[in-house]
Amino acid sequence: MQNNIIKRINHNYILCTICTILPTIRIIKFIPNIPSALYFAIWAVIAYIIIFGEHIRRVNYSMILFIVICFLSLLLNNVDPKFNAGLRLIGFVLIVISIGPVFDSFRIFSIKDLCMQYVLYGMTFITIISFFIYSIAPTLMMTERGNLYGGITIHSMQMSPIAGIVSIFLIHKYLYSKGNNLKNILIICFSAISVISCILAGSRSAIIAMVIAMIVLLKLYCRNNIRKFISISLIIILFCAISSPLWWSYTETVQAKMEYSEETGGGVLSSRSNVWEERINEFKANPLFGCGFATVVSDLSYRGNGLVEPGNGWLFILSSTGIITFFIFSIIYIRYIIYLYKLQTPKADLIIPLLIFIGIHLNAEGYTLSSGTFLFYFLWLIMGYAYSYINNKHIHTF
Repeated sequence: MQNNIIKRINHNYILCTICTILPTIRIIKFIPNIPSALYFAIWAVIAYIIIFGEHIRRVNYSMILFIVICFLSLLLNNVDPKFNAGLRLIGFVLIVISIGPVFDSFRIFSIKDLCMQYVLYGMTFITIISFFIYSIAPTLMMTERGNLYGGITIHSMQMSPIAGIVSIFLIHKYLYSKGNNLKNILIICFSAISVISCILAGSRSAIIAMVIAMIVLLKLYCRNNIRKFISISLIIILFCAISSPLWWSYTETVQAKMEYSEETGGGVLSSRSNVWEERINEFKANPLFGCGFATVVSDLSYRGNGLVEPGNGWLFILSSTGIITFFIFSIIYIRYIIYLYKLQTPKADLIIPLLIFIGIHLNAEGYTLSSGTFLFYFLWLIMGYAYSYINNKHIHTF
């Protein structure tokens, strides 16, 4: 009995390490990218283990319907072969089955719990080490494209949301943990570095998402105590104002983007407005099943080699797979937030701000169906973790 338990624990550690390393190394610029065929072959093995080796106790039929309609969106459309849409869908299904809100059991929950722990600490490491290297050799941490701060990641649009997510995670840890003074000081310092890194990388959508998610986190922490919420908020605003000479220089990228938007006569998200319009037009052309899973019609959003830049994760579901999948995804997302809010547990108070962050960030980045990206992995992991946590809320987690 004891040997079986030890084997199970070791099995979970190995499986979760693979699940975390696989998508993470794809965004580290110093590590050669593994071939897509090998990447998804490994996910196929993981999905097989989840389906046949983890004693499934619960099935999310809403997600099964979501997947079925994604298949229909390809069958009922004449999709250009250049998109490799069939392979995209297979990759999507494999990863979502492995870590998403499709299947659940105690074993599957324990795997998602470990994956969430690994990926949050992994992103923390990426954020902190990137900033330290930037402080010593800033040119090494700049991206080849655009000469922006990307840390050890391949692009600033990866670094900024990662740092934003880490800031939420660390601030939550500070608010809810009962660590010693030295540990709390380290958490505060790392939180400040994470916030600065998010701003330095210059993604306005990530910065907005981070700020709103932090407000939600603070409100959850001060639940039923509005005076405490207002007091802490005022202290934070005052501290930010007083310390502005120390961090204002890190906002240069954001300022440059804002100035460019003003010069071109657009707003904060003007750079996305054209692709948003294209997604809406694609939806209007085929509202029931879209233009085909993870594909676009517009040349504006096509980047070559089958790659697309949809510009909005919510609209990408709507335009490429239709109204039914959009409603399924939206209802699942909103329902999880509502259920988690009712739980009133520290872990629920972490998952909610992370879901809020992702939900807002998706308005400017379209990785909902892009199975080869790291943020896709994190999106579906947090959705899958929320699903499993709600079902297994009585079990202690990290």
